[in-house]
Amino acid sequence: MTKYALWPLLVVACTPAIAFGVSQYSVTLLPVPVNNADGSVASTAMGTSAFGVVGYSETFSSDGDPLGNTSQAILWQGANMITLPGPDGYLATARGINNSGDVIGTIQNVNVQYYMPVLWHDGQLQILDTAGLAAGVPHSINDGGVAVGQIAAPTSNVGQAAMWQNGQLTVLSGFDMAWAINNAGQVLVTNYTASPMLDIWCNGTLTPIASPTGVPLGGDALNNAGDVAGAFTMANGNECGAFLWKDGGATFLPNLPGDIVCTVDAINDTDLIVGSSYGATPGATLWEGGQVYNLNDLIPQDSGWLLAEATAIDSFGRIVGDGVFDGQETAFLLTPVGTVPEPASLTLLALSCAALLVRRRK
Repeated sequence: MTKYALWPLLVVACTPAIAFGVSQYSVTLLPVPVNNADGSVASTAMGTSAFGVVGYSETFSSDGDPLGNTSQAILWQGANMITLPGPDGYLATARGINNSGDVIGTIQNVNVQYYMPVLWHDGQLQILDTAGLAAGVPHSINDGGVAVGQIAAPTSNVGQAAMWQNGQLTVLSGFDMAWAINNAGQVLVTNYTASPMLDIWCNGTLTPIASPTGVPLGGDALNNAGDVAGAFTMANGNECGAFLWKDGGATFLPNLPGDIVCTVDAINDTDLIVGSSYGATPGATLWEGGQVYNLNDLIPQDSGWLLAEATAIDSFGRIVGDGVFDGQETAFLLTPVGTVPEPASLTLLALSCAALLVRRRK
């Protein structure tokens, strides 16, 4: 009996504590169109959902002429790459996708300097209404097909928050930008002249997103629980940090060691937050459980990747963005493959395995 008494302990303690660890990921290169011209191709992924991943590829003219550049909106589904249709002579980008496969993005005539907001539904392009202002950018779309963003005159530095539903435009008066919309119809909006400047708008009712220290908060991301993630400028004006607003209060999140600037781009329904960090340890960044991680530390170290920006995360924990692989700036997809055991779990693992060996030698 004594000889086998510690087998149950071995099974429990020698198994990594998956529930308490930090996520780790496999990394997949998302293919881009073959460049047959004399130039270079770069790509980035901007959105992810159960339907697929969206983003765009850019071809840069080798002679430096911007009119020779091209941009194509792309949908990735597994190993398949689908180029989304756009008018001839226009640059196209895809910026977000919902679980039904509706894609938001922009098109731009190569001879002008402003973007036009668009929606791809069932693969067909629809130019969204801008109330005669011509320019606009959609930032987010929910599973009901409602999109939000901004419209503006091409020559103006001031925009208006916009919402599009079934092809109809609603201007959210009093706000400069609509950053995100969730499945409950809550919209994250900004009024840059107000204090606080960030609110959740829902059918005309506002919930202020305020900082306990009075520091202005700039939100970029909203999940289905109504939690907000974003960035703020520190009091010295030279540094910024990330925050999570949840249950009516804001929590400031740490930067990567030595870094003084970060951006926050997305939050999922389990409050995993992604963005980018700049400074001593630049790279794609994850905030999980109140801690900050360089995503380059959470992928296989022999992958050959340098992850630069993390732009979106979905309900499955998959992260997309762009980085450098084999000298090429290209889009990536990170897929969770487990967790890294916490140090306490590793210590328990070692002690338990050692105890088993001692007992078995008696």
